[in-house]
Amino acid sequence: LHGRVCGRGVGLAWMEECLFRYEKIGIQRVNLDAEKTGAYLWASMGFEFAPNEMSIFCDDRLGVLCDLRNRGHMDEGEYKTLQRRFRELDFTSVQEILQLGEQSPWIDECGTRLWVGKELLMNSAWRGSLTLPRREWGVRHDE
Repeated sequence: LHGRVCGRGVGLAWMEECLFRYEKIGIQRVNLDAEKTGAYLWASMGFEFAPNEMSIFCDDRLGVLCDLRNRGHMDEGEYKTLQRRFRELDFTSVQEILQLGEQSPWIDECGTRLWVGKELLMNSAWRGSLTLPRREWGVRHDE
């Protein structure tokens, strides 16, 4: 999506419509290559890492963890704990990563609400999938 519409729910609405139509025609699994800001959206919609993808993601995001610590978004103890968890692949899902630090958000210079997990997923790249039918997020029910 174009930068002017990012963060306004356009991607979410578009993807919900796609998933609604996929379910309607009987598609049972959606695979994707998540990139950039979309990587956060896909995680928030319930997409999971493809096999072996968590290790690639965790290895790739160790530098982001360090940057978050250096910018003051986590203290040294939190950083060490998360660094260990990323190195040991101590997560059960991409959603668990997304929720990291959600109770301690900050607002960036553009007014966007961020937290550690969201920042880790933003501008990342990973392969994943979603099994249909999925949980409801307020998707329309019309036929």
